[in-house]
Amino acid sequence: MAKKQSSVDIKIEIIESSNKHHRYVLSKQWSNKPMVTVLTLYPSSSNLVEDDMTMMLITNNIHKLGYGGFYSVNLFSKYKIDKKNYLKATNVDNDDHILECVKESSEVIFAYGSLPFKNKQVAQRLSDVYTLLENSQLNERIKYLTDKHQENCFHPLASQVREKWYTMKREE
Repeated sequence: MAKKQSSVDIKIEIIESSNKHHRYVLSKQWSNKPMVTVLTLYPSSSNLVEDDMTMMLITNNIHKLGYGGFYSVNLFSKYKIDKKNYLKATNVDNDDHILECVKESSEVIFAYGSLPFKNKQVAQRLSDVYTLLENSQLNERIKYLTDKHQENCFHPLASQVREKWYTMKREE
């Protein structure tokens, strides 16, 4: 006997600058369970219909972790970043949206990988985001995307975390 399944409604929203040079938030919600914010480096090529590999992996793993959806935000909000000069790749609006999303979430998962250890501009931006969350008393919500060894912060594309996400609390 055949069994029919029907799809779940998924609400997808994108918040970007009026000139479409910056994407601040891409959110997906599929249930009333708690939301989570996932902070990566810069906007992916995903849009309202098409997902790139990063967004597909975020969606799949956030669903497996039992959340009702997520807010995808980034250290740098500009589309098509000059990766040699990150200084003009974000703005104050991005910080406002990061704060708003974290306030609406049960936690924020930092998933930036190793780039802050290799680039001083990225390291400084990460420090600025930590300060932003600490000043808003949201630093207790910070967790890191990691693997079963819980030694590093990974980006969603890392082979160690593609299939299964682990998170660990930030050590102060």
